[in-house]
Amino acid sequence: MAMVDGVAAQSGWDIRQRHSEYFSAPVDVETAGEGFDLMLARSGLALHVGPDQTIVEVLRAAGIEIETSCEEGICGTCMTGVLEGPPEHRDMYLSTDEQAEGRLVMPCVSRCRGDRLVLDL
Repeated sequence: MAMVDGVAAQSGWDIRQRHSEYFSAPVDVETAGEGFDLMLARSGLALHVGPDQTIVEVLRAAGIEIETSCEEGICGTCMTGVLEGPPEHRDMYLSTDEQAEGRLVMPCVSRCRGDRLVLDL
């Protein structure tokens, strides 16, 4: 995939015109990190994501199911809107530009770079 990306860039292709699909993460994705507060905007539910928990695990424990598939950050199935807070992207699905915008997150692997993340759930 890196070779394809390199050839596309050398040929002047805009990265947004290309779609990559991975079938497994090349390495185990580290999901642990600092704990943070999670707010679900639609339901008003406030949760806490501990250092060794994923957002998806915390949601499931609270009885909230979101669609997932790979749980490795490569498929995009669990993609969720971010309304507030800086996501810490650990996925391989979003482009660099999409990650920089901070409007989407893969809750199966990603975290928050701050104290609070508000999701469109």
